[in-house]
Amino acid sequence: MVNRHGRSLSVVLLLIMVLALSVTPGLTQQAQAAVPQPVAANAALDWLRTQQQLDGGFSAFGGGSDASVSADVAYALAAAGIHPSTIRSAADASLLGYLRSVAAQEAANPGRAAKLVLAFHVAGENPRAIDGVDLVSAIEQGFNIETGWYGTSFFGHTLAVLALDSQGVPISDEAIDAILIAQTPEGSWGFNGEPIAGTGDSNTTAMAIQALVAADADRGAIDGGLEYLASLQNAEDGSISYDAFSVGDPGGDANSTALAIQAFVAAGNDPSTLPLGDLLAGLLIFQNESGAFQFQPAFPDDSLLATAQAVPALLLKAFPYDSLPNANPLLAAAEPAAPVDGCVYYGVTQHNVCTTFATYWETHGGLAIFGYPLTEVVEVGGRDVQYFERAIFERHPENAGTEYEV
Repeated sequence: MVNRHGRSLSVVLLLIMVLALSVTPGLTQQAQAAVPQPVAANAALDWLRTQQQLDGGFSAFGGGSDASVSADVAYALAAAGIHPSTIRSAADASLLGYLRSVAAQEAANPGRAAKLVLAFHVAGENPRAIDGVDLVSAIEQGFNIETGWYGTSFFGHTLAVLALDSQGVPISDEAIDAILIAQTPEGSWGFNGEPIAGTGDSNTTAMAIQALVAADADRGAIDGGLEYLASLQNAEDGSISYDAFSVGDPGGDANSTALAIQAFVAAGNDPSTLPLGDLLAGLLIFQNESGAFQFQPAFPDDSLLATAQAVPALLLKAFPYDSLPNANPLLAAAEPAAPVDGCVYYGVTQHNVCTTFATYWETHGGLAIFGYPLTEVVEVGGRDVQYFERAIFERHPENAGTEYEV
């Protein structure tokens, strides 16, 4: 269906275009120390955009798209105020559309379902109604009364607590107690959730701290976790190591440092005031000239996962952070865009018309009937939508191949 509107809509959307987000090119290593955090985050986001797969998702280690990694990218975008549905691949597939497409299979695992709940939460969408899938109920149904965990993974359990909290679902005492009793004597938490000395790691500890803060749980346990994280800081560069066995050699890594920053932020502590240095400065040492982050010097290549996890930390966002203001993807879709290969680009409004919409536009009157495009294609309510001066195009894939597809 094509809905026709007056020029008042075009005036509003043209005004919105002035809200474009500036993106900074990759950083030189010499400049990193003096780079403001938002500038470094924008450089990372610029690189992330180049990594999108044709299906709209993202892959951490090559191969096909992965829902968990794609959710991490959604968190990074939302932390910077970019609606995930506005990020589209060369095949015009959106990140949020990809996450919708895998919701049913991810619902089988409470921890993975939790990652999608948080992704849809930051996008301002209802994770209880994702193409007929209720991701929140999928988490709740995975609760094991014997262990107190949601699912079979302790790390996934911490994600589930954060996801449920984001939806205002009360967290049971059993679920909170399961985190508290898993704390090791050093104040840490380990991936397997066993309270055994020496088994803790920074990543699981950071997630457990954020879950306990979200659940308004015992402050003593939270402070113990923060002290453990501080004990993993490297004196040489201020970064955080994965565990106690990694301090000094091989040293810290971007993922551990980023998650630690989020834990300190969640607890209301300043991550720049640790005894051995500023954690934010410690994170920036891992940023490559491309704008991406490496895992650590032993693995210097650009890392998608490290980059996605670095952005919310640089912007001081802890889980489960709030959804985007007004959750309006049209704000971002109205920003001026660069030409896209295979699309028709209109410099007068700086927007593309692609694929199915381009065919419909050209065969049903074009500029004279519909006017110029005022936005890029954006996913709204699960449908691809594009605004023109005198029309709104919607794509109905259930009618593919017929005259009613647009």
